[in-house]
Amino acid sequence: MTARKKVDIEAKQDSKRRKILQAYYELVAEDGLENCSMAKIAKKIGIPSSLIFHYFTNKQEMTYSLVDYVLELCEGKDTITSDYPVDERGLRQFLEFMIKPGSGDNTEDIMFFACKTMAFRDDVVREKFRQHDNRIIDSCSDVIKQYIEAGIVANINAPDAGLMICAAETAVKDMADDYRGEDQFKRFLEYQITSTYDFLTKK
Repeated sequence: MTARKKVDIEAKQDSKRRKILQAYYELVAEDGLENCSMAKIAKKIGIPSSLIFHYFTNKQEMTYSLVDYVLELCEGKDTITSDYPVDERGLRQFLEFMIKPGSGDNTEDIMFFACKTMAFRDDVVREKFRQHDNRIIDSCSDVIKQYIEAGIVANINAPDAGLMICAAETAVKDMADDYRGEDQFKRFLEYQITSTYDFLTKK
């Protein structure tokens, strides 16, 4: 087998795996993880159930891949950049970007929390979320470093600041599921942004 042919086969296999994962994603969002069978996934994409096992050893492996898929979508959507002015206004804008919830796409919220719930009972999923959280914290810390160097953030180191910001973002995301759009939630969001900003900039 030539190297090019091998690459083509691997690309087709990866494409088929992602198609299966997308179907799994949509079915879990609609019916819940417990009600999603291999037969339902196969029917949705028009293949025999047995063919799924050509791409995934078992449902557990496919579920772990689904968690990776959900976290990949999350990280791709919420890419953290340092394209903010290095001044107090820029810091405030960055905190708003980090702490405010996204567009409120119900499917994405459902899938994120469905996967996160698994972390309470599965060590592999818990480790995937730990690594995901660490990547977000590290990216956030890299942005905060420039505000430390400029003397805008002065009473905390970058890793701890990153952890603090991500903790505020998590608190808002957890509350947003039930209170999005309500005055109570808006006050809570403003409190998280303002209190984080005040702490970081307190001399």
